[in-house]
Amino acid sequence: MRIHKYLLVFSLFILLPSTVKSQESSSIDVHATVLEVLTVIGMNDMEFGNITAGNTFGTAPDEPEAGSFMVSGEAGAEVDVSFTLPPVLNHVSSPLTIEITFRSDDGVANTSDDAAGGQAFDPNVGTTRLLDGSFGELYLFLGGELSPAVNQEPGDYEGTITVTVDYTGN
Repeated sequence: MRIHKYLLVFSLFILLPSTVKSQESSSIDVHATVLEVLTVIGMNDMEFGNITAGNTFGTAPDEPEAGSFMVSGEAGAEVDVSFTLPPVLNHVSSPLTIEITFRSDDGVANTSDDAAGGQAFDPNVGTTRLLDGSFGELYLFLGGELSPAVNQEPGDYEGTITVTVDYTGN
């Protein structure tokens, strides 16, 4: 009987899981930086003025008639810029349209409010740029070209250009 007791106790030690554990732990810190809110302001509407049927009219990004936007946000941050560009301008009171196109050099980005000295980009593709390192600003200038038909109906035509700006995380 004594042997049976020892065998029973010995069997329990073998079958029960070991309570001896080896354990290590470590920790890390968690960091985040909240960036300035991006703000985009339409500064200047693109104005072609009075045009005549059958002639092509364009405005370059550095001309007073060009459209412009100001972006402000975190100084020195990188942003992606994209545009929703209209393929036509719509007559304000009829279904007629005028074709508008944007060439590969019709966009200019600069950290100062002046297209001169800025970097050209294709507004059809968009661009990635850095906001000014001191003030967090970026200015975008847009030109374009109208192509009214020879028999274009007189009247006012309009469209909308929308810019979207997002932080890249870089």
